[in-house]
This record gives sequence, C-alpha cells and structure tokens, in this order.
Amino acid sequence: MKKELVQPLQFGSPLHDEYFIRTVFVNRRMAEILGCSVEEMSRSSFFDFVFDEDLHGAQRYFEEKKKGNKEPLDFRLRRKEGSEIWVHISSSQLLDANGSPMGILGMFTDILERKRTERALCESEERERARAEELKALMEAAPAIVWIAHDPECRIITGSRAAHELLQMPLGSNLSKTAPQNEQPTHFKVFKDGVELAPEELPIQMAARGIEVCDFEEEVVFDNGTELIRTQNINHPILKRMVEVIERQIQHMARLLDDLLDISRINSDKIQLRKDIVDLTTVMSHVLEVTLPLLKARQHRSSVSLPQGPIPLEVDPVRLEQILINLLNNAIKYTEPGGHIWFSGAQEGDEVVFRIRDTGVGIPPERLDRIFDLSGGSFSGSLTRLDS
Repeated sequence: MKKELVQPLQFGSPLHDEYFIRTVFVNRRMAEILGCSVEEMSRSSFFDFVFDEDLHGAQRYFEEKKKGNKEPLDFRLRRKEGSEIWVHISSSQLLDANGSPMGILGMFTDILERKRTERALCESEERERARAEELKALMEAAPAIVWIAHDPECRIITGSRAAHELLQMPLGSNLSKTAPQNEQPTHFKVFKDGVELAPEELPIQMAARGIEVCDFEEEVVFDNGTELIRTQNINHPILKRMVEVIERQIQHMARLLDDLLDISRINSDKIQLRKDIVDLTTVMSHVLEVTLPLLKARQHRSSVSLPQGPIPLEVDPVRLEQILINLLNNAIKYTEPGGHIWFSGAQEGDEVVFRIRDTGVGIPPERLDRIFDLSGGSFSGSLTRLDS
C-alpha cells in the first residue's frame, strides 16, 4: 500500500495488523478524529479507543471482517481526552501476493454531528410522545366533555372518555357526523330549538370553518328515545363546582394541545410563560382534583399537607399545575395498588418547596443526577417508570 496516497485523504485511514492489535499505519486525519498525534496512534491498538461497554461489539465486528464481511458500521469511539465521537467505518482485508491476510485497511468518517442530530430528533419525538400520553391520560380521567377535530373538514372527530360515553360510542371511534358516509354515527340526531341540525351546522364543524361559536345550546336525541340536554341550570352549588373543575381541566388540555401542535416551539424551548398571582393552596387543590380519579382507581392512600395561610405566588399557574400533575401521576401510576402517596407544599425562606413521596419502586441512585435530562428520565426496573 502506498502511504503517500492515503495521507492527504479527508477521512481517517488506519492500517491494522490482521489481529487488530497493532496499528501499522495511520494518516493525519485519523489522528485528528481521535484527538491524538500520529505517533501516539502508531503505538496504540484500535481497541484502546473503544469504550469498555462497546468492546464486545467491536471484537465481533472485526472477527466478521477477517471472514470477508464488507458491511460498514456506525460506531462510537473514545477520543484521547475521553469524549465520545461517532464514526462511519468501512474496512477491507488486505492480502499479500500469496493471498494470505496481512492487515485490515479502514476508512473512518466523522459522523458526530449527524448522530447529534439523530439524537435530538429522537429526544424531540420522545417528548412529543410523552406529552401525547399525558394528554391521553388527562382526556380519559377528566369528566370534561371535549371533542377534537383531526382535520379542517371534520372527517375525523374523537374526544375525551366522557364525550364518547355521552354519545354512547366506543372509546377511540369516530364521532363525526361529517365523516365518510359509511363511518358516520347514525344512532343519534342533534337538534337546536326543536329543529334537526344538518351535519355542517354542528358547532365543531362551524368552528372548523372559522365561525365563532359560543353559548351554543343543542339537544342530542338517540334512536331509543332518550335525550341529553347540554345546558342545565348551574345555580346548584354542586353543579357549579363541577363546572369550575371542568373549565380548569379544559384550559389545561387546551395548553397541552397548543404545545403538541406547535412542535417547532417545543424543539427550540420557546414555551411562553403566562404569569399570574395565585395562591399556593389553590394550585395544590387544582392538582388534587385532576389526580384524584387515578388515585382512587389505584386504591392508594394519600396524605396531603397544605399551607396554614395564604401564600401568593407569581407563576404560570397552568405550567406549575402541569408539572405537579405529572409528578403526582407518576407517583400514583408507578406505585403498586394499595400504596401511599404524600403531597405537601410550603414556604421555606424565599422559596416554595413541593414534596411528593410514594411507596413505589423509586429511582436507582445512579440515575438521580440524570432524571431531568431530556433522555435520562427513564429506566428499567420492576416497573417501567418515566419520572418528570
């Protein structure tokens, strides 16, 4: 092999002996990729630059190379100072004049930026999936009746569990009266002031066309003769309380949907905070209202410690409640049924401190310093847990 032909190449090119123990030759670009000099590399083995946990995979790959396998590989290496770098490796076995193996010549291309981009995309997708799961859980637990149009023509409309139950349709089914003919629900009709509404006159269909809809009263009549009136006298204290809870949960869902739909804002960490003055007890009470159905379903006991007096906070209340709901939901979901959940909030000096404790599986000590990393919040244990 003529070394002078390999030296100026823009990719790393090492020549190793047939056992991959000794580096016979390396060009300058290969030394640059690994952050060391040509002389240092000449005294090193390829495996000196492999992370311990990747060693078995590297040995297996080069065993295949000695058998004639020419498949390339994306592989992680350790630079001299300890940082990682990803390279795309293509290599071929060199034979002498007698056809006997004399070494392996590699071509190493730096793909670290590509890997960082791929990792960022994966983390972004994971965040979006987590938000979608959060919205799904909230939609199932909340008593609010919410419809979601999936397209401007409202060909597909889904909703919360309460919405599906109200229309007597299975969860996940298409609720749209403007769906394709064979998918439209036919077991109910919608009336306003005693007149049946055409599908395009329904409120969500009008809103999708840009028509403002508010204070819209409608009557749903089923084939079996039962009726559901959407508007009622809410002067009764219990009904007023229910409406207040539902309104807050709808606002929370709307903010989640807003985040999910504006992906570019999420990826660039440009979520806007809408600060207001709220009381600490009010925030905690709202959080408890949302998480109570799941707490009861898991048959947990709970201990809640609220402040003795008013503590005003200048915060984005929806964001703060969202964080606390995530943490409480995780504690509830990943604690075996019949467990115990503790939730407290109090002023400590110039700060307000929230504490959530449970009898669940917990987080391994070696992962505690990574739980708020974008990709470090999950682990495998007796239960799979994602901690917010």
